[in-house]
Amino acid sequence: MKEKIFKFLKSKTLFAFVFNVAIMAICIIVTSFSFESSDDFLNSVNICQKHFYYSSSINYILAVIVGSAQYAFRDFNCYVLAQILLSCSAFTAITFVFADKFNKKIAFGFSAIINILFALNHYQNINSNRTSALLLTAGFLLVLNAIRNKRYNLPCWIGVAMISFGSFYNYVYFFVALGFAVAFFFGDLISKKKFKLPFRKFFWYFRPFLLMFLLVTIVVFGLNQFSYSVNHATDEASDFYNYSYLKTSINNNLPYPNFEDYEEKFADVGINSKGDYELLKSGYYDSEKALNLDALQTVYDIQKEEKSNAFLTSFTDIFTDNYHHFASFDCEAIIILVFIGLGILFVIYQKNRFGFFPIFYVAAGLISSILLRYFYSGAKYLMYGNWLLMVVLLFYSLNFEKGRTKHIPQLLKIKHGNLIIALAVIICLGAGYISVYTVHNSNNKDTVPQSLISEIERSPHKYYVFDTKTAIGLYQFSENYMHPLWGFKDGYLDNVDTFGYFHNTENLIKRNMPTNIYEAVLTNREIYVIDKTSVNIKEQYFTNNYTRNCHTVRYKLLNNIDNYCIYNVIVE
Repeated sequence: MKEKIFKFLKSKTLFAFVFNVAIMAICIIVTSFSFESSDDFLNSVNICQKHFYYSSSINYILAVIVGSAQYAFRDFNCYVLAQILLSCSAFTAITFVFADKFNKKIAFGFSAIINILFALNHYQNINSNRTSALLLTAGFLLVLNAIRNKRYNLPCWIGVAMISFGSFYNYVYFFVALGFAVAFFFGDLISKKKFKLPFRKFFWYFRPFLLMFLLVTIVVFGLNQFSYSVNHATDEASDFYNYSYLKTSINNNLPYPNFEDYEEKFADVGINSKGDYELLKSGYYDSEKALNLDALQTVYDIQKEEKSNAFLTSFTDIFTDNYHHFASFDCEAIIILVFIGLGILFVIYQKNRFGFFPIFYVAAGLISSILLRYFYSGAKYLMYGNWLLMVVLLFYSLNFEKGRTKHIPQLLKIKHGNLIIALAVIICLGAGYISVYTVHNSNNKDTVPQSLISEIERSPHKYYVFDTKTAIGLYQFSENYMHPLWGFKDGYLDNVDTFGYFHNTENLIKRNMPTNIYEAVLTNREIYVIDKTSVNIKEQYFTNNYTRNCHTVRYKLLNNIDNYCIYNVIVE
């Protein structure tokens, strides 16, 4: 028994676990720990509070698992808790693979660098796309390590599970990670000179890559198709899926097209004025009038037409974005410099045939960056995944036994002197990254509108409908947005709604109000509209679509709390 305990205490698994749990705890304690965008916050509300599991971004299977866990762990937001635990497990898997291929000392050094570059930003900003990239990186690393060692045991199947969960958060990013895995295959092919083998022997080398890549692709595709079919099983689920898909696609594409250039097309779907179009752009939705799925589909179709000539722009944007990173010298600039430095050292100290690894990773990164920018705007969190894959796989591709030992006999051997130098480099990198991170992530948030929040919380009998832009700004000050890990209290946001797609339909029915939020606002004086922007075009929309006999609609100002205007919407 003692031997088993002692063996476990010395195991690679425990080492990797303890190291990464410590890093996770430090990151969460020292950072502000928040949602990176309102998308994840709203997903957490829908899944964990409302138990609405349909979404175009989160796989239905994952939503059910997280939503069901919420019943058991009421003190936590399980949507956030799941991402934290999965992220920690992914970092742990990366460290385990390094320890398995090299040793604990090298694994410590490599993992320290990876955590310095990615963990701090990863744990601070809850973002499902970042979680997806990390899980896919760790999952493919476990699978590639299993192929290398010809050990298809538990770590291998944990890798398949991680890949699956990574695709649950972002299905598209699976193909990016698969592309990098293929890049590793070609690098491995050349480094081992397998291309010189006769076809039969080459096939036996190629077969495990083919079978594992095919397996994970079939699994991920099947699970995604299942989610897609469930999301289209009912009219309610299908409509919400189509709306969220179109909205996300539009936001990830080019800017909204000019209304004047496509007036006829917009008129065909009922958008007859620039004011209505501005409301559509602002996130207003009205399934019974012009602000509906047909209007969003028209915007999406126009964007696709305009995008046909934007491929070259996506390529030049890579260099433009990187220039801005270096000009401001932010965290991304440090990651790029580290990768370049690692790539140079890799080429210098590894034998020539190993030099194809960084070349293939750069090629995969370049291609995926162009495609992500072309199809998905190349947001910061998407580029995070590219750099993570490139750095992690480059570390894994090192082979200390195949270095140029004849010319540099001791350089790649971990001696005490080299270990001290390595630790000094890690400490300097950590200090530099933290300094840059602190400068570029200083908290400049607006003052919390506490009086308004208190007014809403102590008036459950009143119903507040937010302008969509105002809602996004105000959500960040709500309790569960500011404290992502907290569980949801009973009645959280029950008396809050927006003019966007998703409504508290059950609460509207309980209050004997129309389920159409626009009609409800006009027919009930206990509904108050909160708007921080101009209301002229909203008054005009109500007048054109919800009045008769020359009546007009007016936003009647009742109060102003923390610079937020509270209105009654009345018919005159």
